[in-house]
Amino acid sequence: MGKILGKYKVLLVTIVLLLLTACSAIAELDEHVVMVKTGHPELYPELEYGEVFGEFFGNPAWEYFKSDENQDIVQFTGTCKVLDKKVNAEMQFILDTENDSFEVGSLTFNDIPQIQFMTMALISKAFETYADNHNIELAKKSDDIWNFDDYVNYEDTEKAKEDTEPQTNNAVPPATVVYETEDDEEELYNVKADRYYDMFPDSDSRYLTNEDVEDIDAHDVRIGLNEIYARHGRKFNDPELQEYFNTMVWYTPIYTPDEFNAIENSVFNAYEKANVKFLADLLR
Repeated sequence: MGKILGKYKVLLVTIVLLLLTACSAIAELDEHVVMVKTGHPELYPELEYGEVFGEFFGNPAWEYFKSDENQDIVQFTGTCKVLDKKVNAEMQFILDTENDSFEVGSLTFNDIPQIQFMTMALISKAFETYADNHNIELAKKSDDIWNFDDYVNYEDTEKAKEDTEPQTNNAVPPATVVYETEDDEEELYNVKADRYYDMFPDSDSRYLTNEDVEDIDAHDVRIGLNEIYARHGRKFNDPELQEYFNTMVWYTPIYTPDEFNAIENSVFNAYEKANVKFLADLLR
């Protein structure tokens, strides 16, 4: 009997040690998540990510993992509404544990990468909505810091853009995309180039004129017309159009054509309505 009890004691001690080891590992992982949840954007020192995201998003969840290059990544997932349609959002934070800091990395809606402006806009909306709901007066708001038009209007071809992609298989998000000139000089990728609003980048903020279309063919006019719809998440029955916009990092397909037709008048602003008519008349 004594030997049997001894074996049970050894087994019990072993189980306790295993549990303590597991708890220790969990605590170590939780430290990284806690670091982000108790942190805040520079613009909103009054609030913390954890409390804001926990209220703003549905089904909020936090996860920590190591990248292949040994970077500490905290990933947040939750649901939110984009243009009144529920989407699955995923945001990654890149940690600098030595300096006890972190930066926001990628953002995806329904696994589709979003540009950096969308990340900033979503964070601002979450924090400012939380502040409004709780009657918290913020020292600064997003409108005090940047003008959204600076990000939507991409006419300035020299404007720099930092492109962050979500991590896949624990790969580190890439740095700013660079291209080499004919003189082998590096220059920052410009937003108006490949896979952005490359037809009419500002068709939602000014009226298009004949000068805008004098050097393009009917195919590009059609792309520019449907780009206005795609910007608001409309899907397309035409496989060619759908395939084209699926390659755009800013495109998030949300509405079927019928669904969008029902809300089109309330979604488009005055510029977009006029530009849709202008471009459509050219194709008739």
